[in-house]
Amino acid sequence: MNPSTLFRRIQGERPGMSAGAGKPVLSFVYQPISIQTQVRLPDVSYYQDEINFLVMKPMVDGVIIRAGQRFWEDIKFKVNWLKAKAAGIPRGSYWLFDSREDPKKQAALWWSLLKDDVGELVHVADFEENYGGPYGKPEHMRIFLEEFQRLSGLPDRRIAIYTGYFWWTSRVGNNPFFKRFPLWLAWYAAMGVVRVPLPWTEDDLLFWQYTSSGDGAFYGVSSKEIDLNWYCCSMADYSKRFGLGASAPPTGGTMTQIIEGTAKDNVLLRTGPGTEFPTGTWNNRNYLAKASTIRAVYPETAGKWLKLTEINGVEVTATLWVSAGSNQQYIGWKVVTIPDEPPPLPTPPATLPDVLYIATQEDMSDKQKFQKVL
Repeated sequence: MNPSTLFRRIQGERPGMSAGAGKPVLSFVYQPISIQTQVRLPDVSYYQDEINFLVMKPMVDGVIIRAGQRFWEDIKFKVNWLKAKAAGIPRGSYWLFDSREDPKKQAALWWSLLKDDVGELVHVADFEENYGGPYGKPEHMRIFLEEFQRLSGLPDRRIAIYTGYFWWTSRVGNNPFFKRFPLWLAWYAAMGVVRVPLPWTEDDLLFWQYTSSGDGAFYGVSSKEIDLNWYCCSMADYSKRFGLGASAPPTGGTMTQIIEGTAKDNVLLRTGPGTEFPTGTWNNRNYLAKASTIRAVYPETAGKWLKLTEINGVEVTATLWVSAGSNQQYIGWKVVTIPDEPPPLPTPPATLPDVLYIATQEDMSDKQKFQKVL
């Protein structure tokens, strides 16, 4: 760590997001969330150090990049912003709000980093700090958001709030002003125990940060771990929301969503989705070899157990399942959309026209006539 970075850390600069740890909630008080798990995005900061976005690209559908905190620009922001764009990964940013600094000054610095290239996704105010500064009240958070929106001109749907359930409930509570912005909720637990804090409802949930311990190397970063997030809804909805230009299926064709992935280690094959099922075999082995590529049925048991359809490009005809792990520790995978049935070819004309012309002048004034040859 260089002296400048060390000094910033001593002053309290944080390496990334960490609002997901929390206390259990009684399950009968609120309904748990139920969102789709098709669109995955990591969030990154200087903590990830060097990032190979070309390695990251096949495994993600976007990335949220830390812009800064307090009066600090993230030392990796500019290079990460440019390299993610060059790799063709849709980008959003986040700013860790710091109660020790004037909210308007923080908003101005944040926007100054984005104004020449605003990215493709949302820009997120990260509320999770506990520095005890003079600007830590809800009204200061509101000033920060309003100033950033005034400077940027971005609509409510392009600005979001990142927080944790317990932090928000204790520090802000049911304040209706903040509901105008979509929510990025951090909670490192199974989906069945995750609740949305007021004033939001599940309809306002944009992203769920479900872990801070993704496999860093698998996603192309130097750090051992990386934050991972699910987008609330389908890939089609994601593309439409952010104008990413996903092409529609050709007329007459259909599309299917499948899982594609790569084994991170040797993984035992099973004949069903659980350890209680007998082992299966493939090419005289009872395991999927490390670095093997797979295709699997989507959705199956929330992605923890995958029903295989291909291994290394070869169709799997037997019933074979493999565990991806609760956090993809065995197999890294993502949902992709592929053509299921090619569209029919256009019907050729029944006969050729009686006369064909070739234009020799741009204005079509001089034509050479050719009779049909059968």
